[in-house]
Amino acid sequence: MKLFTALFVAFILLFAPALLSFGIREIPFRSQGSLVNRHKIYGDIVARQEFISHKNNLSAIAATIRNFNLLNKKDMSLSVISEGKVVRQVAVSGANIPDGALVKFKFDRISDSLGKEYTLTLSSPDSTSAEAFELYFGEDNKTIALSDYYQTSSKIELIGDIYKSFLARFFADRFFAGLYLIAIGSSALYLRVGKFT
Repeated sequence: MKLFTALFVAFILLFAPALLSFGIREIPFRSQGSLVNRHKIYGDIVARQEFISHKNNLSAIAATIRNFNLLNKKDMSLSVISEGKVVRQVAVSGANIPDGALVKFKFDRISDSLGKEYTLTLSSPDSTSAEAFELYFGEDNKTIALSDYYQTSSKIELIGDIYKSFLARFFADRFFAGLYLIAIGSSALYLRVGKFT
């Protein structure tokens, strides 16, 4: 029974992430960072930022937007511009943007996006100053607090990325990792032998 328990725990720790990954369609590359400052977006006032894609298959950009009491029902638009041309454009209705929500602007993936520089613009040309959306910026008050998402090209690559990311984070604190592995090894030995001699 102890061996079965040990094998079951090992299975959960080692293989469950791989099985659960089959439901993942896209993965974020960076986190938003701190949400310190807000800027109103309405009419001709547009938020613009340069952006370099870190992977292929760029498929979404997410930003935190304030829409106080769902007051604004008009569209908030994201444009992805490359070499002066709009390559992707998507709009989200204000009726679907709750106050302080992380809004994901999904678009058809850009398959060859790795290393390319894009200009991102967020705008709401039909909005007025009284109902303006507020877009969150980082601590420098110049950079939009955003996350970029990439579609997975293959499940095998995704599973590899999950385990690489886990191992990199696990071994970032080597002292903790060492103690943890000693504790797991001791527990496995105890379950196998039944008691320490």
